[in-house]
Amino acid sequence: MTARSSKLGAIAALFALVGWARCSYAQSEGVVVVLSSESGPYEEALAGFREVFNRPFATFVLSKGDPTIPESTRLIVAIGGKAAMYPYETERVPLIYCVAPSVYVNREQHTGPQTKVYVSPPPRILLQKLKELQPGLRRLGALWAGESALTYGPALKQEGERLGVTVLTERLKSPDELPDFLRAIKGRVDAFWIAPDPLLITPQSFSLMRQFALDNSIPLYVSIDGLADKGAAASVSVGFHEMGHKAGVLAAQVLAGSGDWSSAAYGDQVLVTINTAAAAQSRLSIPIDILNKADRVIR
Repeated sequence: MTARSSKLGAIAALFALVGWARCSYAQSEGVVVVLSSESGPYEEALAGFREVFNRPFATFVLSKGDPTIPESTRLIVAIGGKAAMYPYETERVPLIYCVAPSVYVNREQHTGPQTKVYVSPPPRILLQKLKELQPGLRRLGALWAGESALTYGPALKQEGERLGVTVLTERLKSPDELPDFLRAIKGRVDAFWIAPDPLLITPQSFSLMRQFALDNSIPLYVSIDGLADKGAAASVSVGFHEMGHKAGVLAAQVLAGSGDWSSAAYGDQVLVTINTAAAAQSRLSIPIDILNKADRVIR
């Protein structure tokens, strides 16, 4: 198995399977939406896309076969890592992709205009929310394995400088390097954040990070809501529906001729989930007003 297929398989393994409906290309006005598979998160993103993109579009599911992309296609929207990385023959067609946490499509892979809708919140918003949860936050460790570290990492460090937070970023080649990273940050950070990266987050690696956080009283923050239920102190995340919604907004702008093709886009609605037991075990005292404003509190 190649590194690329392993990467895409890991992304698919992060999500569970369900189904949805399609329409023909003839009805689509030149817009094609390609899903990696019939998974629940991809369906949620598709629903968010459909909610705001009030035009017909064709849909394809890669797990059912290769998509047919006519030369007249005006826009491709990819939902999922496999869909984002698919070698579309119409390479110059604009591409918007989302729900692809560890994937970054470069110009060699797709020569046309492209925008990624990130799984994480905007770096500035993420750090602002973390500082609300932990007012004394001055040093934050940030951990990746996938290629999103190439763009999100520098942006996070830059925003940290503006907000008075030193961000120590690290990109691991594999979860096997995790113990060395944890030993290296001990005593050097006030908290650490894990990118929503299926190449990094496995049941074993997350258990190791959670235990390290508890043993060393270092709050563990994530950007996947469900991991707060598994023992992270808090999650600052963007939902799958919101990612698809943002992709729909961008797609409508492209067809209207007003898309700016920034390399990064983010959902507008950010969710904060707090696990009070995990926070307390990490000796994190969250201000009561922040608890009251949280979208979800796990007690």
